[in-house]
Amino acid sequence: MKVQKQHIALTCILIWHDKGDLKELIYQLVNAGYIRSKRELDNLFRDPLRCAKVRWNGEKLYHLAYLLYCLRRKKFIIVTIGKGYFRYAERFFTDFDRKDLKQNSLKRMSSRVNKEKSRFAYVRKDIDKILKQISK
Repeated sequence: MKVQKQHIALTCILIWHDKGDLKELIYQLVNAGYIRSKRELDNLFRDPLRCAKVRWNGEKLYHLAYLLYCLRRKKFIIVTIGKGYFRYAERFFTDFDRKDLKQNSLKRMSSRVNKEKSRFAYVRKDIDKILKQISK
């Protein structure tokens, strides 16, 4: 497993930029029921080689896709070596039952949220509220 993690890390790493408050983001995500473990998400951004998996609420995957899209677009996270941050994230996120995400699922979900604005207004509203809380 270490070899796989190192290979992934060399192809793409998501680094938290100090533009936003990561602790506040984690607090908001736990409080809203998106994640259960503070440490898992912290490790993803701060120490990706130690990150095993981040468990995310499987009923809120559109929220995850839009959150990642916004974090990158607003420069809360920096993507190193390439643009494949959704692909990278799919390898590190699972649902609460530890079921892996399907390949390209986050990218497709993010596109739907951005194209079908009225249908996914609730997703945009929920994530935008969290982003407002973490902005410095």
